[in-house]
Amino acid sequence: MDAELVINLIVVLFSFILMRNKGLKKKYAADVQLREENYSLISIPACTIFFLENSLYYLITFCVLFAVGNLFSMECIKFNFLENLKLGSKRLILFWPLLLLISFYSNYLFHEYHEQDLVFKIQELGISIELINIVVLAVLISPVFEEIFFRKLMYCSLKKNLGVLWAGIISSFLFAVVHLNLYAFPVLFILSIVLIIIYEKDNTIFSPILLHSMFNSVMIISIIFLR
Repeated sequence: MDAELVINLIVVLFSFILMRNKGLKKKYAADVQLREENYSLISIPACTIFFLENSLYYLITFCVLFAVGNLFSMECIKFNFLENLKLGSKRLILFWPLLLLISFYSNYLFHEYHEQDLVFKIQELGISIELINIVVLAVLISPVFEEIFFRKLMYCSLKKNLGVLWAGIISSFLFAVVHLNLYAFPVLFILSIVLIIIYEKDNTIFSPILLHSMFNSVMIISIIFLR
């Protein structure tokens, strides 16, 4: 049996065990505090930077310009990395069956489309400096600035104007669109919704950053060793 299939089945099993133990005792609440600044009219057009060459540099510049100051001051105080790493692992396992199901239907509906070029590039690369650079970008750098842009700036601004539902839908749609791959669009859209839920639940941007980083790590490991 295929190794990737076996691992996915094991993760799904653990997910059901966690869901059974966890239950649904807590009510969901949208607790993310709204910022006084309104970046909705800036952040949506700014999505065009993702279509430019060397887009990551423009993204970093944009986030630095509009997210400096005390953006993380209070959130740093209440964030414990080790505890949240453990919690993030449980959350990724809990949401994995949903992402796996969406991936299955995406593969069925868009099978004529290819995966992202980055996937093929990682598969072709051996252990090299270029592969290390890709891993660092995907696991450490991109999650940080994508979460600042889509969750901290765009989602919060849209939430202030449109409410939680439409803010989540629009920011998640744009998050999936800028990755320029129809094959991955459904999974990325649902992933964004999950990241928003985590953001609202914990009220700190570090939680979705960590989960985003862990998701990218799992994807890269899967591409390198299981395909």
